[in-house]
Amino acid sequence: MTSESHLGEQDAELSQMLAYLDKTGVLLDDFGCYVALSQDKSAIFTCPSLVDGSPERDVDDASHMNWSEVTAPESDFVKRVNKAFGTAFVWDEFPGR
Repeated sequence: MTSESHLGEQDAELSQMLAYLDKTGVLLDDFGCYVALSQDKSAIFTCPSLVDGSPERDVDDASHMNWSEVTAPESDFVKRVNKAFGTAFVWDEFPGR
């Protein structure tokens, strides 16, 4: 496998993941962001909400929202995500905590 084909596969996987997040994201207006879970429900992703309530777009690919993985959330945010998605994340178990 060449490095170009490997990069192409990585781009395809990333695009697939972003499309999944775009499709499943939920606006948490009280936190000013959209939230989505990874397909395996092991990670939380956020995307900023603009003043008009629309999602911020990815600067490299405007067809997708600007997602980033949550690594150091506040306790109230984790509680709200757990309520919205029926999950059981624990705030102090994130890598940034």
